[in-house]
Amino acid sequence: MNKTKQLSLSSMFLALGVLFPQLFHAIPNAGNIFLPMHIPVLICGFVCGPIYGLLVGLVTPILSYLIFAMPSTIMLSQMIVELSIYGFLIGLLNKKIHLSNVLLKNYLVLISSMMKWRSLAQMLNL
Repeated sequence: MNKTKQLSLSSMFLALGVLFPQLFHAIPNAGNIFLPMHIPVLICGFVCGPIYGLLVGLVTPILSYLIFAMPSTIMLSQMIVELSIYGFLIGLLNKKIHLSNVLLKNYLVLISSMMKWRSLAQMLNL
C-alpha cells in the first residue's frame, strides 16, 4: 500500500474515531459498552500499519476532546496512551504474525494486543 493511500485511510479512520462516539452516545450506555473510539483506531492499525495506528490513536482523542469535549479531561491522557498503544500493537503484531487463516490471525492479533496492553497498563498502574 502506498503512502498516499495509507494517509487517506488514516484520515478517514481519524474522522470515524471522532464521529462514532457521538452516534453511540445517543443510545444510553452504548458508548461504555462498545468503546466506539477504539474501533477505528484498531482497524487503522490492521489496515495501515503500526505507525499510522499509533498516530491515529494519538490524535483521535485529542481532536474529539477539542471538538466535542469528549472524552472528559480526566480520561483524556489515559485514552491517548491506550489508543496509541493499541493502534501500534495491532499494526505491529499484524505484520509479525503469519497465518494462512486470516480470521484466526485477526483474532490472535486482536487478543494478543489487548493482553499486552493490559499487562503494560498493570505494570504502570494505569
